[in-house]
Amino acid sequence: MSVVLDPPRTSDPASTGLRLALSALRPAADFQDLAARGARALCESLGFRRAMVSRVEDARLVVMAACVPANPPFERAVLAFGRTAPLVLDGAVVETDMLHGRRPILVADIRREPRVHREFTTFLRTPGYVAAPIVARGRVLGVVHADLMGAHRGVDERDVARLGAFTEGLACVVDRLLLEAEIREAQPALQRLLGAVDGGPGGRMATRLSPSLAVAPASSPSGSAAGDIARLTAREREVLELMAEGLSNAAIAEELVVAPGTVKAHVSRILRKLDVSSRAQAISRFLRAAPPPRG
Repeated sequence: MSVVLDPPRTSDPASTGLRLALSALRPAADFQDLAARGARALCESLGFRRAMVSRVEDARLVVMAACVPANPPFERAVLAFGRTAPLVLDGAVVETDMLHGRRPILVADIRREPRVHREFTTFLRTPGYVAAPIVARGRVLGVVHADLMGAHRGVDERDVARLGAFTEGLACVVDRLLLEAEIREAQPALQRLLGAVDGGPGGRMATRLSPSLAVAPASSPSGSAAGDIARLTAREREVLELMAEGLSNAAIAEELVVAPGTVKAHVSRILRKLDVSSRAQAISRFLRAAPPPRG
């Protein structure tokens, strides 16, 4: 029987495994790279035996990356199977509940859960698994699955907590990649506009702007992005920088050696001072305020 749990909280904020797993995501260059890094980090740093990252596409889950460290040939087979026979999210599988509730799920024993994808779970030969949605920009963009195949115990609430905290951090990296893609897409048009205003393509204004600043609006409702960031305390800026690197509250708490509740309070103050309603918007404001690269 499946269990839908409340948003996870890590029971051990000092867990080095979560910090290492999230750190592995930071250098991701694109979504495919992020999926591969995520699947690998779940096995290498969080103790799962197998992991899989899928994207949501036309009410289906299409596998992007898988990690089976003990059996690379089977890992390739999982990828091939998941891409040719994607899981359909039609209400007949428990993953549909997860996507609607936007919360992790625990399928402790697939024999007692009638709403599993039988063809896929039979292929995987998994006795039970945990899964969590990747939520970014207010939408479920992907799903992470993991299990403990061959371990001395089955999956339980501890695994849901670890997977949920990890997926929160992964979603922050997704937000960053989306923002960077928007910047790249908007840059040519804005450069042309600035060139026209400033005397042609070689105009001084166009050539001075960095890619990150070129697409930023001149001001926000409460002032410039740089001015908003300047109102933050040194500790709040430090927390915001770690947020922009994709760390969850639990990972930030570990990095700064403070309680998770302290980080949560910092995040709330950051959102209030920047006059934004989400972490993604705060990260966007921070990136727009970043100074242009030298040289």
